[in-house]
Amino acid sequence: RLVNFPQVGNDITFISGARFHTVAVNTAGRVYTWGQGNGGRLGQGDEMTYLLPTPVKSLLNKNIVKVAAGRDHTLALCAHGDVYAWGSDRYGQLGIGLTNTNR
Repeated sequence: RLVNFPQVGNDITFISGARFHTVAVNTAGRVYTWGQGNGGRLGQGDEMTYLLPTPVKSLLNKNIVKVAAGRDHTLALCAHGDVYAWGSDRYGQLGIGLTNTNR
């Protein structure tokens, strides 16, 4: 079934889905997440469930080109090579040397 994202537009360039959430990036480099937000995996600053694609505000001024959804975390790659990671770091999956939750 074709899914339209009127709040994002039809310019999605990359999308990744995991069991509990989905993350997408559009041609403007903006990141959108939706699904269950437990552990901060959506990057919305809370643990709420979002049923529609919602922009990740902390990345609005970044030029994101790729995204990846893990079970309890999410990653975003900037055009110039920086990587942003958020969500659960319980097993070190964020690569930041901590083992907790980062929203």
